[in-house]
Amino acid sequence: MKKNILIGCGVIVLFSLIWIGARNLYATAETDASSDNAAVTEAKDAGLEKKKSDAPKSSASTSEKGMADSEVATDAEQAGNSAEEAVNSVEIEQAEEETENIAETGNTAEAVSSSEGAALYTIKTSAGNNLGMVPVVGGNAVVLMDGSYTSIYQGDYTPEEQNAFDLKVEEETALAVSEGKIAAWSFYREAMLYDFTFPDGVAEIEKFAFARSGLNSVSIPESVTRIGYGAFYHCDTLSDVMIPESVTVIEENAFSHTPWLENWMAGGTEETAEETGITETSDTDDFLIVGDGILLAYRGSETDPELPAEVKSIVPGALGE
Repeated sequence: MKKNILIGCGVIVLFSLIWIGARNLYATAETDASSDNAAVTEAKDAGLEKKKSDAPKSSASTSEKGMADSEVATDAEQAGNSAEEAVNSVEIEQAEEETENIAETGNTAEAVSSSEGAALYTIKTSAGNNLGMVPVVGGNAVVLMDGSYTSIYQGDYTPEEQNAFDLKVEEETALAVSEGKIAAWSFYREAMLYDFTFPDGVAEIEKFAFARSGLNSVSIPESVTRIGYGAFYHCDTLSDVMIPESVTVIEENAFSHTPWLENWMAGGTEETAEETGITETSDTDDFLIVGDGILLAYRGSETDPELPAEVKSIVPGALGE
């Protein structure tokens, strides 16, 4: 009997110990869970506080950056405008200097026209055909060709190559035939133009038609009656000129700054009037008379010289006026 009682007591004690241990484990787990929740809550609160504290700074930083970018953009724009104004100023000064030296006020090249702002240019041939547009992008010219004048070849046909200069000479020559004159500025600054054959029927050579070109010699046909202002101005290699008696009018600066005229002014003589178109006079060799009695230049020292009888007209500035 005692043995059974002892066994029962032992079992009761064992269950008591197990129950107490279980209670302790449950309490420990609860404590750990509460600690973890508190840590998570604290971390969230800290994150919210950090966001709140950083938000104004970020906003202010973004605002300051925006203002800085705006100021940089404004400075860049002002610098670009200043550069553009400087370039335009240089171009205007060059154009004004050129105009004062060789052109009448308001003259512009007829082959090229520009839109407002000088940012878009139209390229046209002398016949009026539109070759394309040239917009200026980032300081570079971009040529946009008009395809409406492009020829399409099929099969084995190979078109003959022709450069832009040869094409221009053909077009200007065709225009001269149709209008009876070499148009103003036709070959202005064409350094590759070493010689030129005048088509039949040309009666006039208009202003600056061959100015600053590469002509070495020129034989003006007998159909020509008038040579315009600065027509052969500053042709720096033009040393041989023949002017027929059909020419009755030569305007100012038509042959200024050419070796042909400068050599004569320096005392040079011409071999024959037949080759040069210069009329030989018995009175004096100081008068350069060409065409139909036109006094082109005078190299004497008299301020009011007596003119030879052959003189019918005087080119403005021929006597140093």
